[in-house]
Amino acid sequence: MNKEKIKYLFAGLWNTAFGYSIGIFLYAIFEKNLHIIIISLLANIVSISMAFITYKLFVFKSHGNWFKEYVKCYIVYGGNAILSTLAIWI
Repeated sequence: MNKEKIKYLFAGLWNTAFGYSIGIFLYAIFEKNLHIIIISLLANIVSISMAFITYKLFVFKSHGNWFKEYVKCYIVYGGNAILSTLAIWI
């Protein structure tokens, strides 16, 4: 297995653990003040942003336009974020 694949694997593990943790953390802090949908949206924004930074800087070390790459990241992860938020709501 090459170095980039190992980094990709660790980044995926980190991002998954981070995503679940931030969701639980935000819920614990805001459960009495915010609706679960808002908490889920906030958790997804933070998680997707972390994933973008992790993949950009740690795995692929890309030098492209930050904003364009960030938007592309949201296009890729956004569908899943919407589905997970709907699942939480149901």
